[in-house]
Amino acid sequence: MKKSYLFLVFVSLALCACENPWMAEVLEEKIVTFNSNGGSPVPDQVLFKGERVKRPTDPTKYGFRFAGWYTDNVTFMFPYNFDFVPLEDMTLHAKWIENIFQSVDDLREFLNTPLLTTVADPCVVKLNINNSDMLALKQLLFDLVIEGKYVFLDLSGSVITTIPSNAFRVIDASNNSSYPCNSLVGIIIPDSVQSIEGGHEMGAFQGCENLTSVTIGSGVISIGDYAFHACNSLTNVTIPDSVNSIGRAAFDCINLTSVTFKGNIPSNGFANDSYFPVFLGDLRDKYYTGNPPVGTPGTYIATQMVSGDITWTKQP
Repeated sequence: MKKSYLFLVFVSLALCACENPWMAEVLEEKIVTFNSNGGSPVPDQVLFKGERVKRPTDPTKYGFRFAGWYTDNVTFMFPYNFDFVPLEDMTLHAKWIENIFQSVDDLREFLNTPLLTTVADPCVVKLNINNSDMLALKQLLFDLVIEGKYVFLDLSGSVITTIPSNAFRVIDASNNSSYPCNSLVGIIIPDSVQSIEGGHEMGAFQGCENLTSVTIGSGVISIGDYAFHACNSLTNVTIPDSVNSIGRAAFDCINLTSVTFKGNIPSNGFANDSYFPVFLGDLRDKYYTGNPPVGTPGTYIATQMVSGDITWTKQP
């Protein structure tokens, strides 16, 4: 009861200070503002005489990691000491470090730190690697499955020419089984890639069920059989104008509802899966073009090429 009374007295004094200059001078009110520099918002703090700034919960920013609060912006030479009692109103500025890594080992070291990630809120990282690093990347992503961590990979700065078969699938030869890298939530494929390879039960991304976002680089020419088969969280995909062939069941994903073609693909650029016309098939088995519709599911005019900037919509 005594504590409540004292609190009410303190609040009353604070309110009075708004109208009474003498009271304001006694309380020495200070306002601390937090500039998150594009990160999640952090509320201001109102301090009174002798009070220290309370360290707020770290803000978050897409693709960056938080590196502390500073009294100076841009240069970030002076980190703030939270043991200090401020003498006047002040603004603290958030420092950010972009998640860019030049090797798989560097990325692994970062991801080994305590991170709280989910499928809906993965850790967004940029990774610059080459063809020889693909195997190490696959092992890292599989390890993340075991650790329950999720990543969105931006490989746009990488120099990779091929996404090989089983690039994101771990094969266990001892029991003839495979395990997709379900830690992968999104990927930006670099423009240097010319081929996304596949094969029966060998698709580069086959079975990556948490993959929700795919950006295919502008240099990709061919997308192999089963390349994205059973990536069942994918809802849409855009095929760049560089692509001239798409393999069997490359995009056989149950929740994929639209496919947009930016360029021209000849009629023979689509695999014609006559062996599994209902279960798998090619894109034409489940889609037709819209605006205006041409043909019906499974009967798309095979002799007609796809003309640029057209979207196929999945049919029931």
